[in-house]
Amino acid sequence: MLSVDTYIAAFYLSPAAICVTALDGRVIEVNESFCQLSGYSRQELIGRSAMELNLFADPWDRTKILALLKKDGSLKQCRNRVIRKDAEFRDTLGPVQIVHVDAQVGLLMMLLDVTPAERAENGTSQTG
Repeated sequence: MLSVDTYIAAFYLSPAAICVTALDGRVIEVNESFCQLSGYSRQELIGRSAMELNLFADPWDRTKILALLKKDGSLKQCRNRVIRKDAEFRDTLGPVQIVHVDAQVGLLMMLLDVTPAERAENGTSQTG
């Protein structure tokens, strides 16, 4: 069995952008890759909601994701469009899982930036 330290290292050292939120969208924890993806520092993210920060291009995505999670418990490949602090759009893909954090239910999101691949496929270089 892996130690807690191993899981902590995997979280913080992962090249995937990882974010843990409460069900209300309030950010509980992020790794450095999530900070790089979003353009926000950890201090700017923790305690604030994704809606407050305008992190996702389509606010209804969260509602759809929550409905699917209530039904299935996890999503293997969830697409999102993140809006960085500098207003640049980034397309992401990755799993979302319901988790328990300090006796409350939350979400664990692992996002891979697929923007370069999406742009190459579409033949574009737009930021929005």
